[in-house]
Amino acid sequence: MKKLTASLGESLGSLRTTASAVSAAAATSINRTLDRAAGPAAGGAAAAGAGGGSAAPPSPAPSPQPDDGRQYLRLPVESARKLRWYDKSDLAALTRQHMREKHGLLDTIAALKKIMIRAGFTDDALDAATRQLLLEAEGVRAADSGVEAVLSLSLEAELAALREERDRRSGEVAALQQQLAELRAGSGGGAAEADAGAAEAEAGGGQPAAPAAAAAAAAAAAEGAAVNPELAQRLRGALDGAERASALASEAARALSRQQQAVAVFEAEAAVRSLHEAPPPAPSAGGQGQQQAAATDGDGGGEGSGSAPAPGGGDWNGGGWSEGSGPAAAAAASSADGTAPGAPQQQQQQQQQQQQQKGQGQGQQVAALAARLQQLESERRRAAEDLAEAAEQLAAARRGADAARRDAAAARAAADAAAREAAALRERLDSLQSAAAASDAAQAQAQQEEQQQQQQQQEQQQAAQGQQQQQGQQQEQELAAAREAKQADMLRRYKELALRLEERALAAERRNGLSEARIESLEATLKEAQEGLKSAQQRASKAAAGAQQEAAALEAKLRVAEAAAADAERRAGAGGAGAARAAERLAALEAERARLQRELSAARVQAEALERRLQTSELREGQLMAELREHEAAAAEREHLEAAVAALRERLEESRAERGQLEDYRRMVRALEGAKARLEEEVLGTAQLVTKLEGRVREASRRADASAAAAEAAAARAAAAEAAVASEVEARMAAVGANRALWPAEARDEVAALGEKATPAEFGAMQRVLANTAPPGAQVLSTLGRLIGS
Repeated sequence: MKKLTASLGESLGSLRTTASAVSAAAATSINRTLDRAAGPAAGGAAAAGAGGGSAAPPSPAPSPQPDDGRQYLRLPVESARKLRWYDKSDLAALTRQHMREKHGLLDTIAALKKIMIRAGFTDDALDAATRQLLLEAEGVRAADSGVEAVLSLSLEAELAALREERDRRSGEVAALQQQLAELRAGSGGGAAEADAGAAEAEAGGGQPAAPAAAAAAAAAAAEGAAVNPELAQRLRGALDGAERASALASEAARALSRQQQAVAVFEAEAAVRSLHEAPPPAPSAGGQGQQQAAATDGDGGGEGSGSAPAPGGGDWNGGGWSEGSGPAAAAAASSADGTAPGAPQQQQQQQQQQQQQKGQGQGQQVAALAARLQQLESERRRAAEDLAEAAEQLAAARRGADAARRDAAAARAAADAAAREAAALRERLDSLQSAAAASDAAQAQAQQEEQQQQQQQQEQQQAAQGQQQQQGQQQEQELAAAREAKQADMLRRYKELALRLEERALAAERRNGLSEARIESLEATLKEAQEGLKSAQQRASKAAAGAQQEAAALEAKLRVAEAAAADAERRAGAGGAGAARAAERLAALEAERARLQRELSAARVQAEALERRLQTSELREGQLMAELREHEAAAAEREHLEAAVAALRERLEESRAERGQLEDYRRMVRALEGAKARLEEEVLGTAQLVTKLEGRVREASRRADASAAAAEAAAARAAAAEAAVASEVEARMAAVGANRALWPAEARDEVAALGEKATPAEFGAMQRVLANTAPPGAQVLSTLGRLIGS
């Protein structure tokens, strides 16, 4: 029983150790996999947020992977031993160990039968040990379920984070697509011209027209359809792909042309408005910096400014002032210089206040114009980004169209080859049809033979399966018969032992009954003998006392008679008469004496007989005492036999009860084995779940890497678009600087105002500065304003 308990405890301990080791190893593997997955994603996010700054730290090197794609962990030997991370060979060894433990359990059960026969045990201890083992198994199951729940929660959190990251990036992509759609919808005014321009650009690029290619591919598909339906289906798929690619290319070309025309129209309208708009009133000295900064923030700022056209004014043309603006400005300056000294101081203060009020109003107008310019600049940048993206899409569409054309050419070549193969197949078909009639009979015969062979094989297989099943059933029957024979032999031995014990018990009971009867009779005889001995002893003592008294009396009478005889003899010697009487009396005395002697001898004989009888009674008493001791020993042996019989009966009852409990123990052992198998299945299920979760984590990490790569590509495209926008702005600024007539109205108005306010020396210095600037920037205008103000 102790061996069974110990073996069960060791089995459950090994299962618990295995489950904990697998759970710990799975948790470690998942944590490391998540770390590896989070490392590249975090690095990509940092790189995208930096916008091309310092490079992110390199991600840790992945684990070495063999040819079959499995991942391995780099663990020290001690850590692997502590974690009990098993490979296939380790799992095979563990399975063999479990089989050995199972055989050990069976041997323990076999030994338990002998233990139950040879030694006693308590059911309470066994039940307590069994309950403890079941509680430990339930604890192991609860611990495994807890570990699985924790792993599932951790993976759900990681997956939720990955889903949020995916949704966020999807939202960003959707926002970018929506902005692109808005820009395309805003620039849809010149759709017809864009379509015409796209057609001309496609025709001028030297690329073949899509309808012609489609017609040629359709003709090739029609030729090949009669030859091979599969080839026709593939050709139709290739043609559909080519048509989709050509449609995408034409759509991208039309979008690009619409963007270009919209930008051209926008620039032309801005130029026309800048030519017809009038300059604003002259600003004050305090608000000149703000007006100059607002006027030079971006090109095309005259759109929607709301300024009224002026009746006249000068303009900056090429490298100097125009003919109409220079003398007027000089005259205004000289008149202002001539009237200022003679005016009163109060009028000067009023003029200064009016100029300050006008400057405040003009500052507000300049701030509004600056905000409008910033908005137009952002719209222009977005339009440039959309233009670059449309150009990339057009290039991709052109590449797709080229690939589709190559596929169509390959399809046409395949159609020609298929036509040639069809002609050859027709010729071969004619030859095969002539030979088909001759081969039908042989084929039918071959089919019959094949069917017969298949039937024979099936019969052989069925016979082999039946033999295998019979052998398996025979083996099972032999095993069952051996088990039943073993059990029957053991049961027969139990029954024989029980019968022998029962016979011995019955014989002992019979002997005990005879002994009890004999003892009772001997006890009664002993009591009677003791009572007869006592009475004989009493009678003998009484008779001896009476005989002694009679002998004493006879002796006394004998002595009296002897004395009388002597006296008679003496008297006889003295007288004759007296002698006769004395002789008679003497004879009477002699007779009395003889009678007394005879009585004395008879009393002596009776005394001797009584003594012999007393001795015989004493001997009988000794024999009775010996028999009594023998009966007492027999009674003790009977009691011992009764105790042995009672013990044997108890053991027999216990063996019968244990024989009934043996099935319960067998069921318990089978239940424990089933629990062990279920635990093994749960461990394997946990390992499979961990493997699936690792696969999902790897898939999520790959998606995160792909998202990071897409984000980096988007950042690269944005950087390239910004660079393209910057270069385009610089090119257009250079083009605008070459022709001062294309300057914004605010810049021209600001320059005119500075010319009116400046002195001849300041005007010359400003002309020299502006001669090297195209157009004047905010810094130049603010510097000139500060110089004029000072």
